[in-house]
Amino acid sequence: MGSIDLVEELCRLVRIRSEVAVSEAGDVVRRNYEEAAKAVARLAEEAGLDVEVLELEFKGGVIPTVMAEAGGGGERLALVSHYDVVPARGPWLVGGREVDPYEPVVLDGKVYGRGAADDKSAIVASIAALAELLEEGVKLRYRPCVVVTGDEEVGGYGVRALLEAGYRWDKVVILDAGADYLSVGASGVIHGWIGVKGRSGHAGYPHRAVNPVEAAIRLANYLLDAYKPARARRVSRLSSPPGSP
Repeated sequence: MGSIDLVEELCRLVRIRSEVAVSEAGDVVRRNYEEAAKAVARLAEEAGLDVEVLELEFKGGVIPTVMAEAGGGGERLALVSHYDVVPARGPWLVGGREVDPYEPVVLDGKVYGRGAADDKSAIVASIAALAELLEEGVKLRYRPCVVVTGDEEVGGYGVRALLEAGYRWDKVVILDAGADYLSVGASGVIHGWIGVKGRSGHAGYPHRAVNPVEAAIRLANYLLDAYKPARARRVSRLSSPPGSP
């Protein structure tokens, strides 16, 4: 597409270890976000887009967010993707050999590496698409804006921070890996910690103690035997995506 080498640019982004995780204390741990945002901004600027980089504060840290517009008129359309990835531990086995997850491998027309699919390919593809539209002089019905943020893997805090800062669009398309169809909903994720308390005692007098492991087992059995089936019986207002039960 246009003058952008899709594979080369994707590999550049994959090499950036823009990891995010949630600690046992519930803190969001971010790594190399600024480097990833700078790389995205550079690509968008070289593609001829109007670029703005925001420093959004959320949950004790900063989420650099890139917004790149191609002009046009009409309603504002956001194409949303993310640069953060779940931490990867190597080596990976690709093509019969061990590789570093952050050293991308191109094999049979595919790029293998952490974040190559989820979601750095969407970043490159969306920027390249707008660059090609600009190059061909297409009259746009919408005013598209590529929005690239972080914290998607731990709760979508980047998008939430944008909304709390007052940013709005008329239409939004979430570009995420895997799907070859358009959908109007997605599964959510709940993070949490359950503490199970007991009472210490002596092995010779176990009846005086309360074993928290046994209580945790009873809780797990309840979640599997009662809660999970009840949750599965709930009917969504939205249709299931292809391949879902």
